[in-house]
Amino acid sequence: MSDWSSIAMDCAQRLSRLLRFDTANPPGNELPCLADLAATFREAGIQVELFESAPGRGNLLAEIPATAEGALPSSEALLLMGHVDVVPAEAELWSHGPFSGDIADGCVWGRGALDMKHIVAMWTELALLLRRRGVRLRRPVKIMFNADEEAGGEVGAGWMVRHHLDRIRAAVALNEGGGEGLEMGGVTYFTYQPAEKAPCAFDLVARGRPGHGSVPTDDNAVVWLSRALVALATTETPLRVTEPVRAFVEGLAAAQPQPHRDLLLGTLEAESHHAALAAIPDAYQRATLHALMHDTVTPTMLEAGSRVNVIPATARGTCDCRILPGQTPEGMAAWVHEVLAAHGLLEHVEVRFRRASTPVASPVDAPVVESMRRALERHAPGSRLVPTMLTGGTDGSWLRPAGIPTYGFAPLLPGEAHETVHGIDERIRIASLEFGLKVLWDVILDYCA
Repeated sequence: MSDWSSIAMDCAQRLSRLLRFDTANPPGNELPCLADLAATFREAGIQVELFESAPGRGNLLAEIPATAEGALPSSEALLLMGHVDVVPAEAELWSHGPFSGDIADGCVWGRGALDMKHIVAMWTELALLLRRRGVRLRRPVKIMFNADEEAGGEVGAGWMVRHHLDRIRAAVALNEGGGEGLEMGGVTYFTYQPAEKAPCAFDLVARGRPGHGSVPTDDNAVVWLSRALVALATTETPLRVTEPVRAFVEGLAAAQPQPHRDLLLGTLEAESHHAALAAIPDAYQRATLHALMHDTVTPTMLEAGSRVNVIPATARGTCDCRILPGQTPEGMAAWVHEVLAAHGLLEHVEVRFRRASTPVASPVDAPVVESMRRALERHAPGSRLVPTMLTGGTDGSWLRPAGIPTYGFAPLLPGEAHETVHGIDERIRIASLEFGLKVLWDVILDYCA
């Protein structure tokens, strides 16, 4: 029997150490943190390599080979992945310093405690446990820790896919973006994430006639831009119910009492979608369900003018656009142009798409999902495992198109302060670390041993 309480405290100490590395991106500076992790793997006799993808930036790849009879090749590995960069933090607003790694009140505090150095710490702890116990694996286990996820992954997972795809090739990858425990109607659910929306951001550049602010004209770039942003923000994209989202909603609904069951199921059908959403009392839940079933366009940045009394010649706005699996950047571009044309704005506003990717979903049903289910049956009896989809993005967006099925699954107990992710006082309970370690250990053994 494992002393999981002691292992969880070791993991909390490891997470505390990771949090003390300031890897706020920009600039990232992840290499010292990754070098520290590499030293830990080397001391344990685990083969590991660091790849410097840019000055001060890099990626780590470790592997525990399969040694059991009938061992599978490296390309059939289970890949455990995570990123060590974090978003910046306003230190003066925190109860514990964002890079303190304080352990207090049963929690580990710091920027990245939930996004996602806790998973890096858990993967490391479990890899060391595999090594210490000499577990004979049928399937190899690879560990990849990346830079730059918070800024798109160009020098992180994207760099590894472009330069070392054969080295990271795996039968399946486990990543962030799922596993969170949630309670609804007295039922506990845990999610796994086989799909995510893809970023498809674009700029709008409006042009008009410049002049003196005291003499208004009907050809004002700021006005054209404003009309374009309002048109896009108030025109709803078509309802698109993907397989993971349908399974998510149906999985939630199956254990819920009426009328909540019918409200949830009603969101899936075009004729009842809006009425069902409007009847859900929780505003955040309404917004999230809507975003899971629609491509979204959200204006986020504006740039125009140099002086209060000068009408500018141009005005620029940026929209955070996220598209669902089944949609393409080209399809989204066509919709944007269609909306602007319907409002008579195309001759005044140019659309410039930034780097966009096509979202790819992993199968909802897979052997590794059954491993998750069996582990949860042991450690959270009576709970339900349901698929979900992220409205945002992870490094999985690089791996899935490269042919590596990727699932977000890092189980945490219900009640974690997920609202602190990218916010203030980010933290994780040590009790959740212990729970996650136990479940993931069983997943690894079930799938690999």
